Amino acid sequence: MKGLLLVGADSCHLWRFCRMVQDQFETVIVVTNGPSGEGECCATEIMTVDFSVRNPFSFLRTVGAIRKIYKKYRPEVVHIMQANTTATATILAVGRYKVPKVLTALGSDILATPEQGLFYRQMVRYNISRADICTSDSLYMAKAMEDLAGSKRMKIVIANLGIGVEPNRGIPKENLIYSNRMHGKLYRIDKVIEYFHEFMNTAKEDWRLVIAGQGTETGQLKQQVQDLGLRDKIDFVGLLGSRENGAYYNRARIFISVPRSDATSVSLLEAMACGCLPVVSDLPANREWISDGVNGKVVNEGESGVIDQALSIDPAAAANINREIIGRKATVAVNREIFAGIYAELLKAGRAG
Repeated sequence: MKGLLLVGADSCHLWRFCRMVQDQFETVIVVTNGPSGEGECCATEIMTVDFSVRNPFSFLRTVGAIRKIYKKYRPEVVHIMQANTTATATILAVGRYKVPKVLTALGSDILATPEQGLFYRQMVRYNISRADICTSDSLYMAKAMEDLAGSKRMKIVIANLGIGVEPNRGIPKENLIYSNRMHGKLYRIDKVIEYFHEFMNTAKEDWRLVIAGQGTETGQLKQQVQDLGLRDKIDFVGLLGSRENGAYYNRARIFISVPRSDATSVSLLEAMACGCLPVVSDLPANREWISDGVNGKVVNEGESGVIDQALSIDPAAAANINREIIGRKATVAVNREIFAGIYAELLKAGRAG
């Protein structure tokens, strides 16, 4: 295939996807809002724009800039990462052209953004309704997308971005619990600390909790740890790259993630691949990957003793189940083929039309 126009916010998700599909195209043009340098290895050209709608004139300039780069390269496919203003700008820019559009929605786009008000709900509905094919990383989110679209018939393909770490079964597991979600109210890192505090009151062995990530609540979380007298048991290690992240997955016995809302979390998939025992909140997307008491612990609201319950699960059996699931559904190779099939289908339909 000749060319792909890939549009999305500067994030690990965007560049991971870019690396996944780059070999399928002669040129990959990326439009983003602040290249971090990660794209240099996978993009033919990178253009920086402002996707915000706070300044309408700036947003219109963004629409014009995307249209200009589309006309310069005439890519065969336009792929939009996220169903937010990124998608709105792109659809307005290329909507007049007969180019197939793929939209990959992230969990917050569908599960959180529409709840911010009527404008945001209508924006997301507009975006997903104008893509030729949408992708979702969970059946739960796909159903939410269909509900948002209303009577509009949609084609939604289940796919994810694949894991971005290298599992190493030769590294021995340690008495280490790993959390790496961002430090915002949604992700409830304070609950993770509470669960660990409860566990340490009865633990017969020495354990550590490692908290990666950062965010608006980092200061409060550190204060919580100090107030509970756990400073010598909990390490804050900041925002990590894939190599450091993978090292903690490979060492940790337990991975814990208990957000209020979520679609399929790449962090969960990576932890499963690396043999961690997952402890996750009871959300529909998590239930698509974890069976409570079999290959992880699903935490009900208000439940106590969750880490002790997780440790009662056979770790070897759970790890084998999880590696099989990841090998079948969540590797880069598996998902690369899914996206290649999407592109081939759209291009075939375009030629037939």
